[in-house]
Amino acid sequence: MSLYAQMEKNAQFQAELQRYEEQADFLFRKQRMERIESFTDQFEFLANEYPCAVYYQGLIYNSVYAAYQSARTQDEEMRQKFVNAQSVQEVYQIAQHIDDPPHWTKQRLRIMEVLLRDKFRRNADIRDSLRATNNYKLFHTFTHSTPSNQFWGVVDGKGDNQIGRLLEQIRTDINNYEDQDKWLLMTLPIEQESKMIPKVELKVLKEGENLPKIEMKHSAFLYFGSHQRNHVHLAHPSISRRHAAIFVNNQSQVCLVDLGSKGGTFHNEQFVEPHLPVVLANEDKIKFAKSTRIYQVLISYDDCKKWLKDKIDKLRNDLRQLERINKGKMSQEELKATLSGAIEDTILIKNLPEKASHLELMELFRKEGKIKELKIPIDRQTGNTRNVAFVRYENERDAKRLISDRNKVFEYKNEKLKLKLVDYAYVEKFQEELRWGITEQQSQPPQQQQQIQQPTQLVQVPITKPVEVKQKVPESSSSSDSDSDSSSDSSSDSSRSRSKRKKHKKHRHKKDRHHKKHHKR
Repeated sequence: MSLYAQMEKNAQFQAELQRYEEQADFLFRKQRMERIESFTDQFEFLANEYPCAVYYQGLIYNSVYAAYQSARTQDEEMRQKFVNAQSVQEVYQIAQHIDDPPHWTKQRLRIMEVLLRDKFRRNADIRDSLRATNNYKLFHTFTHSTPSNQFWGVVDGKGDNQIGRLLEQIRTDINNYEDQDKWLLMTLPIEQESKMIPKVELKVLKEGENLPKIEMKHSAFLYFGSHQRNHVHLAHPSISRRHAAIFVNNQSQVCLVDLGSKGGTFHNEQFVEPHLPVVLANEDKIKFAKSTRIYQVLISYDDCKKWLKDKIDKLRNDLRQLERINKGKMSQEELKATLSGAIEDTILIKNLPEKASHLELMELFRKEGKIKELKIPIDRQTGNTRNVAFVRYENERDAKRLISDRNKVFEYKNEKLKLKLVDYAYVEKFQEELRWGITEQQSQPPQQQQQIQQPTQLVQVPITKPVEVKQKVPESSSSSDSDSDSSSDSSSDSSRSRSKRKKHKKHRHKKDRHHKKHHKR
C-alpha cells in the first residue's frame, strides 16, 4: 500500500471516530435533557414546599408539606396550627413536637399520593405545567442522606424516588383524562357499604315545568357534564365536559362537589367553591352554570333504616344464642368481643368424606385468605371425624367473598363440598365435640385415645425344630452369667463323649486289622 493511500485511510478513520464521538455526546446530552433532577427554578412547582391550596380531611393547607405533617396527628388543635403556618420553617418547628403514629410507614405513601393528586387537581395552572414536562424522568434530589430522603427521593443518584414516581403517574393520568376520577375516589370518602347508600332522586324543574326525575340507582356517585359519558348529560353550552358530581360519603351523607367547572355550580343560589364538598339536605336545589334547569334533591333513608334495624335484631339474636350456648361462663364484654368475629368470619363446610385431613383442608382453603382456625368435630362414641368442619378467617371479607362467589366449586376426595356462613344451631349441636375437636389430624384428646385404642392381639408364631449350633468353647473361658455357665458345661460334656467314641472306633479298627493279618497266616 502506498503512503498516500495509507494517509487517506487514516483520515477516514479519524473522521469516522469523530462522528461517533459527536453522536455519543449528543445522546448523553439528550438523556440529561430528558431528566429533571432538581425541583427548583422553573420546576419549583413540583416540590412539596411549593405554596398552593391543598385539601385534606376537611381542611385547606398552604402546601403539601404542611398537609403531610398534619396527617401525622389527630389533635385538632395541632392540625389548626399547620393550617395557619405561613412558611416552611414554621411547619418544620411545629412538626418537631409530633411523633409518628403507629403503622405510619405503611400509610405514608398513600397519604402522599392523596395530597399530590389534590394539589394538581385543585390548581389548574400547575396541572398544566406538570403536563408540559412531557415524558421527562422526574427525580427529587436531596443533598443529605437520611432514610426519609432516600425513600422519597435520591441522594447521589441512589434512592427509591417515590415522589418522582407518583408525579409521573399523576402526569400519565392527566394525559389520559383519568386524574379526576382517581382524585374523587381517593380524596373524598365514598361510602363502601351499598346498603347504607340512601335513595336519591332529582326532581327536574324548567321554567315551572316538571321534567322526568333522575334516580341515583345503587351508586355512590353521579357525574354531571356535557360529555356523553357522564351519568347525567347536560347539553347547555355553558356546561363543562365534567362539571360536577353528587356522591355519598362514608357517613351516608349526600354531598355536592364542583369539579373545577368554568361556569360554576350553585347550591340554594349560593356559589359552590371548586373541589370542596357541600352536604345536601332533603329538597335542596342545585343549578349548573347558566342553565335554567333546577334540580331538587329528594333523599330517603327508609331502606337504610330497615337494613340497620334488621342488622341490630340479628346481632341481638346471636348474642342471646351465645349466652345460651355459653351457659353464663363468659362475661358480657367477652361475649360482645366474640360476637364481632364469630358471625361473619366463620364458614361451615358440609359433605366432608370420612377421615378428612386437617392439613389438606388447610391447604385447600388458605388460598382464599389467612385462616385463624380450622376445627373438625369428632364423634366421641366412634372416634371418627364428623362430615362437617368450621373454618374461621382472620378477615371476615375473605369469608364473605368466598360465600358470595357462586362460580367457585370446592372438591375434596371426589366429594363436592357445601359452604355456608356458620349457623349457631350447628355450633350448639357440636359444642361438646368442638371443645376437643381436632385442629390437627394427628392430635386427639387423651380421653378419645383411650376409647378408640384397639386391644392388643396375640400373634401365634409357628413352632419350628431348633437348630443345633456346634461351637467350640475354650475350657478357660468363664462368665458371671449362670446361663453362660450352663451352656459351657454342656458343650464340654458333648466334646468328651465325642472323644471317647473316636478312641473306641480307632481301637476297634486296629483290632480288625490284627484279626485279618492273623487269618492270612
